[in-house]
Amino acid sequence: MAISDENQKYAFIRPTIIVNNWPSVINEINKICIDEQVASIIIGWPKPLNGKEADLPKELRQFIDRLKQTCHRPIFLEDERLTSKLAERFINTGGKTGRKKSKGKKDQLAAQILLQNYIDRKNNGY
Repeated sequence: MAISDENQKYAFIRPTIIVNNWPSVINEINKICIDEQVASIIIGWPKPLNGKEADLPKELRQFIDRLKQTCHRPIFLEDERLTSKLAERFINTGGKTGRKKSKGKKDQLAAQILLQNYIDRKNNGY
């Protein structure tokens, strides 16, 4: 998970939400939206590498529908292709970490990269 500053210029890492069940995840996201005064939600979606649009997986559509009903904020999809690879590369250049710790850090960095890509694209008019 990542969150931006008030001016929507920079993305910052937030703790990963552990998925025990989807209702608890939605409730946690809603709490963060309220506490942090979140204006919109960006969800990563791995678009196909061939560049063609593909249908959203059923589970992701259902999750987004439930999130919209609970959080009452606009939800945008952002291409998450290669964000995990970029995060992994960044971690590997920074020294060795434990495998479990590295996985959590990789997910956090991937979320930050995803959000920063969205912010940069939005602020540059793309």
